[in-house]
Amino acid sequence: MALLEEAIKSRLTTFAGLTALIGTRAYPTRMPQNPVYPNLVFTEISNIPDYVMGGQSGIARARYQIDCYADSVSGVKALAEQVRLALSGFRGTVAAVVIDLVLKQNSTTVDEENRVIADYFFFYREAIP
Repeated sequence: MALLEEAIKSRLTTFAGLTALIGTRAYPTRMPQNPVYPNLVFTEISNIPDYVMGGQSGIARARYQIDCYADSVSGVKALAEQVRLALSGFRGTVAAVVIDLVLKQNSTTVDEENRVIADYFFFYREAIP
């Protein structure tokens, strides 16, 4: 698991409101077979380094899709709200990754699947090769 993914999983599984709902059921990329609900899956959509005249600046912007799943529409909306509270506007160091800012980009609810899909941008510091 990449460093930023480890930081995201750590943030999601140690935030009190989320821990109460999902425990450690935050999965990178795909949900396991026979999952327990509620849970969430986070997937990297893009990861773009920032450049300045001398090369990479050391700041990067990653976009992650976070899919929340539950047994009911109200349950999945409560889960998505806890994800928003854990991430949107967050700044700090998690699992040795300096996160400068997390911004929620958008979200949609798929009622028939008891699923909420949201995109978050993570502005973070990366090692420069």
